Amino acid sequence: MSRRPPAPRAAFAGRMILDDAWRREDFSGRRVAVVGPGREVACVVPAALRSAERVTVFLDEPDWLLPAGPAPVRGALGALGRVPALDAVLTRPVARLQLRRHVDDAWTRRLLTPHRFSHRRPGVDLAFYDALADPRCRFIAWPVYAMAPQGVRTAEGIEHRVDVVVLTPAARIRAELREPATAASTAGTAAPVADTQETAS
Repeated sequence: MSRRPPAPRAAFAGRMILDDAWRREDFSGRRVAVVGPGREVACVVPAALRSAERVTVFLDEPDWLLPAGPAPVRGALGALGRVPALDAVLTRPVARLQLRRHVDDAWTRRLLTPHRFSHRRPGVDLAFYDALADPRCRFIAWPVYAMAPQGVRTAEGIEHRVDVVVLTPAARIRAELREPATAASTAGTAAPVADTQETAS
């Protein structure tokens, strides 16, 4: 499930936070959008949700997430995940069980399941799955198409209004690569607006 990164970033009038700068940010009273691949988004969302008014998750590409056990155990499982034969018989079953234990909805589990041929390095579930169940957190299934002045526009044409957008490192790189080719095509277009508290997908 490959997603298109947001572009152009300059269109967004709110606060844009790149890479790991979110670690120093206080999100109190603000609506936050988090854009990036699974293992990076899994780090940001639980932390942002501690203070944000609400968090909207735009998953660029899902990753398998391992339980947050002792660091040596996580490291060993992650290393095994880089070996395709061991990944299939050990790492993926552990990550799949973690997903099933924490996400009840079958459709959401499907959206959070990586492509069968994906060999991306697994991440760690730092309460990300539990955060998705929080009423202040929304998981948007539609891929991101572009940034809009007041938020994030998804592929079905809805603008999700937020105060802050967090672009993880991978999402930022993809956006920078895409910006020159798409800036002209996204300028001046209007879209329906949805506050992220309401149903927008």
